[in-house]
Amino acid sequence: MRVEPEPGHQLVRARSLSPKISPRFARDLGYPTEVLLTYQAAYAVATSNALTPDGSDGHFAWCIAKLSQDDIGEALGL
Repeated sequence: MRVEPEPGHQLVRARSLSPKISPRFARDLGYPTEVLLTYQAAYAVATSNALTPDGSDGHFAWCIAKLSQDDIGEALGL
């Protein structure tokens, strides 16, 4: 199931930047891009409901959006 935020929402802007920024950060840090994307997925899973148990703070939506990114799915072999 893919969750789509409204156009203009900060998640939409972040999603459009992440595929461009993640490879650069990975290169600058000396990691393969797939490793950084796997770390991002692990962070999203581990913290998805860490801030509020019902997801009302917006972090849960960010985590779902992060896990829905094509590049992260590809890095995870999904």
